[in-house]
Amino acid sequence: MKVNKKVDVSKLKMALLLSIPIILGVALNDINAIVDRIFVTEDIAGGISALNYAQRLIGFVQGIVVISIATAAYPLMTRMINEKNILRLKETILDSMLGVCMLVVPCTIGIMVLVRPIVDLLFGRGAFNQDAIQMTSSVLFFYSIGMIGMGMREILSRPFYAFKDARTTAINAGIGVIMNIMLNVVLFPLFGIRGLALGTSLSTTVAAMLMFIILRKK
Repeated sequence: MKVNKKVDVSKLKMALLLSIPIILGVALNDINAIVDRIFVTEDIAGGISALNYAQRLIGFVQGIVVISIATAAYPLMTRMINEKNILRLKETILDSMLGVCMLVVPCTIGIMVLVRPIVDLLFGRGAFNQDAIQMTSSVLFFYSIGMIGMGMREILSRPFYAFKDARTTAINAGIGVIMNIMLNVVLFPLFGIRGLALGTSLSTTVAAMLMFIILRKK
């Protein structure tokens, strides 16, 4: 027995259009990583590798800690919005932010204090010599400054998705990328590859602060 199912093209187009701002909003960290790589020239030996390894470690921490909390909190936020229980929604958001802080802050401090031993333990072998360890360690140190901002932004984006407002997160991501480019232009000549990591950390933190202000108004 054959069942004919007609595909509603208009709904499919609408779903695709709605997915674009969501993808942009979620991909801020990945876009910033690409922007950072663009600034690295061939004159900086091992610069791309240092960025890649440092970004991989930061992404590992974010994936285990932040994404887990955000994934668990999202259904609760959606339910509170559907029930129009704004007070409980605020409590859920604050609890999620507190959970991220309690886990990410110790990780950040640990990375900043033990950055060189961590890089040496994980990558210090073969062609990854002392110069590569030093460069990757310095980049990882400055990327770790933005871990709190990255985590906060990840949590704060979830209520907007629950409100079906992906446009705001996409605009916020665009602002973050523009700030990152501007900071890279200023900091890269001053601090080299470390300036790229610092620019990303600062731009992500500012983007998280802006999202918090917008969410409070919303």
